[in-house]
Formats: sequence, structure tokens, C-alpha cells
Amino acid sequence: AMGADSATAFGFGSQLGPWGPFTLFVAASNGALYSLCPVAPFGMAVPQSIAVQQAQEEGARSSGEGEAGQQQEGATEPWMRAVYGTSNVQQVQPSGGSTRLAVKPHVVHHATPALVGPLNSG
Repeated sequence: AMGADSATAFGFGSQLGPWGPFTLFVAASNGALYSLCPVAPFGMAVPQSIAVQQAQEEGARSSGEGEAGQQQEGATEPWMRAVYGTSNVQQVQPSGGSTRLAVKPHVVHHATPALVGPLNSG
């Protein structure tokens, strides 16, 4: 917990790491830095490459074989349905655009965000 210190600024992580887009960094008034993850605001757009990377890493962890690089993009939709629930994932096609996967706004009860920090203490 941040205690009596108040949050003064926040921002999402980078697109480079698999959890970066889902991590909210919070700067406290005393200079401490905290992270809150996973966070996915309603309407958030994430590049397909991030979802593919998440699906590959989860597949490698569950198989224990470390063959994440050999999995194909076809693993993205089953992974999203497993994470968000089958009824919450839908295919959408914006006018003139390619088909995308969208998650209907809902609360994922088994993925409670965790506050970690301060990250810069020590």
C-alpha cells in the first residue's frame, strides 16, 4: 500500500514487453514508484503481436517444452477466449479494415490487479 503518500503521476508501460501494455506505473509524492498489473481499461487496443506473444509464452509455460517460437498466430483467439471467457470475445470488422478480436467490457474476477512497490527503494 502507498500509505499516506499520494499518487502524483501515472503511465502505462511500453509496448516492448508482453506485460508492458497491461502495467500501470504510479509515481508517489515521496518519489516512490509503484506498478499495478494487470490493468486493461475498457476500449483498450493492444497490437496483435502482444496477444500472440502472450499466447506463445502461456503455451510454453503450460507445455514446459519452451517451444514458444514454434506456435502460430492461430493460438491468439483460443488464448483470449480462455483468459476473457468465450462469450466475451468477438470478431469485429471495422469498415474497410481487417477482422479483429474484441473483448466486451466486463470484470475478470480471477485477475485482480496487484500493487507492487516501491520499486526504487533500497
